[in-house]
Amino acid sequence: MSSGKILITGGSGFIGTNLVELYSSQGWDVLNLDQKDPLNPKHSQYYKKCDVNDRDSLIKLFKDYKPELVVHLGARTDLEGKKVETDYCSNAQGVQNVVDAVNQAGSVKRASYASSRMVFKTGNIPKHEWDYSPALVYGESKVRTEEIVRAQPKDSVPWVIFRPTSIWGEWFDVPYRDFFMTVNRNRYMHPKGLRIIKSYGYVGNSVLQIQRYMDAPDELVAGHAFFVGDYPPIEVLEWSRTIQKELGSRPIREIPYSVLKSMAIVGDGLKKLGMSQPPLTSFRLSNLTIQLEYDLSRERAVCGPSKFSMPEGVKRTVDWMKQAKIV
Repeated sequence: MSSGKILITGGSGFIGTNLVELYSSQGWDVLNLDQKDPLNPKHSQYYKKCDVNDRDSLIKLFKDYKPELVVHLGARTDLEGKKVETDYCSNAQGVQNVVDAVNQAGSVKRASYASSRMVFKTGNIPKHEWDYSPALVYGESKVRTEEIVRAQPKDSVPWVIFRPTSIWGEWFDVPYRDFFMTVNRNRYMHPKGLRIIKSYGYVGNSVLQIQRYMDAPDELVAGHAFFVGDYPPIEVLEWSRTIQKELGSRPIREIPYSVLKSMAIVGDGLKKLGMSQPPLTSFRLSNLTIQLEYDLSRERAVCGPSKFSMPEGVKRTVDWMKQAKIV
């Protein structure tokens, strides 16, 4: 489809803002349903306040708008929740409400549902697309999301699940905006001699991938789950040096891992004493150094090559940060 009506839940968030921009710039009639106002004030014309947990209002909005495409991004995405049922109800009952609204609207041709790479334990490479191994309650909530989508009858609206890896770019917030700011302040220290590979994704490529999953023939994508991420993966030192040069900050320091480990232990102690954001903790050091590379050959076969290279994505991101007066 070259144009039509698309409904995006969670279109006020980071990925959602970029997706609203992509479709609206192509002449689509866009409706963003979200509890929060748009990050981009220019998108207020597409916005209607709605909570996906409000089943009746949600179904009515779908029936009134009659979308042809639906992208469901609305979710709770932090890692602090303790129980799926109480803390992540948007990722469970809220998803069921969206599924029902899609199938009752009578107009939807394809629906796409956002999950997360965290349905798999970090560092664990899945053997097949449904090989779940969540390590956190948030990951469990996204497994629940996928189970609800997969449980639909065969005659339901064709669907696809997409799993963002770790996405960065314009309109981002924590943790990757913090990473750019850490580099800008010359506080990022890379483990000396360690080559760290990550299947991250620049958001400009990510929204194009999501669009391709919406456009691809049913036989390629319907009833399947795909990652959203760049190929080839990034090498963290190269990425950080590219950010440093674009920002005009001082060169990246390389520090022996043993020194960083000692600093992380001190940070753990400071956190126990009440410091909210120590410079380094064991959790953050582990997240940094663990290898995170997925086989994205299926994704490339559907989506084709990434439009933006890593340096191009960094430049576009830094340009946005400067325009937004973040740096």
